Amino acid sequence: MGYTVVASWIDEPGESWPDVVRSRAQAARDMEEMQTADLFIFDTLEPSTFGNNFVEWGIALTRSGPKYLVGEPLNHYHLLLSRGFDSWEELAQWLLR
Repeated sequence: MGYTVVASWIDEPGESWPDVVRSRAQAARDMEEMQTADLFIFDTLEPSTFGNNFVEWGIALTRSGPKYLVGEPLNHYHLLLSRGFDSWEELAQWLLR
């Protein structure tokens, strides 16, 4: 597709909370990665158990570049998207166009 995915959190063995030192490092790393992103994707198909993704969506809203939502909007901030998709397959097809 020609995109570079930056999402170190995918490789995390589990949520760092309540380990304060590890949690701070994880949050700083995630925010640094978001500063390099050209686009953002928020997935509401699989519910978050910690809600970190809501903070990340808020950060994404302060950045330029498209913001895509896969799944149904869960709050009014999700309506500030560039485009919504019902599935990851639909998003992939759209990105490949």
